[in-house]
Amino acid sequence: MNKQTLEQVASALFFVWIALLLPWLVLAPLAAMAFDFGAKFAVYVFIGSIWTYPVSVGVAWKLQQFNPLIALLPCINIVVSLVSGFSA
Repeated sequence: MNKQTLEQVASALFFVWIALLLPWLVLAPLAAMAFDFGAKFAVYVFIGSIWTYPVSVGVAWKLQQFNPLIALLPCINIVVSLVSGFSA
């Protein structure tokens, strides 16, 4: 894959992350309801990964000029939130 194609894929992926910020505005405050079932470590990991999603999108936006693969950074938040749900 050449550099131009990689940059196009990274910019398309970054657009997806930006689009996912819109439902995040509604659903992130509701994520605190996870504490209704008790304050477990998995709940803290879930809340942390959900609430830091905009931070990872911002870091990806700032650093995408140096390395286009940094556009994959918000995947970490999504994977961690899914994995913490299985361990609860």
